Amino acid sequence: MYLTEDTAIVTLGGEYEDEEEWFGHHLVDVRTGTLRGEFTVEASNPYELVPLGDGSWLTGDPGGNPVRWSSAPQPSAPPHPAAPTSPYERQQQ
Repeated sequence: MYLTEDTAIVTLGGEYEDEEEWFGHHLVDVRTGTLRGEFTVEASNPYELVPLGDGSWLTGDPGGNPVRWSSAPQPSAPPHPAAPTSPYERQQQ
């Protein structure tokens, strides 16, 4: 999954001993293979995050509607939402 042409999002996941699932997203520089840090995004499951390749991504709101987010990738920094341009775009809180 590509956040930009130079940055991939790698999702790691598994289960704890009590069978509770966990997952996390990480940014990787595709040219060098260097880990840039954790990609913090609110998602209820590892498949909810959909990168669009232009620095933005989609998740769903509680009603299942798509929400578009955007940020300049920063190592270990939370994303900053883009200004909404439609009723389906929201700000991350």
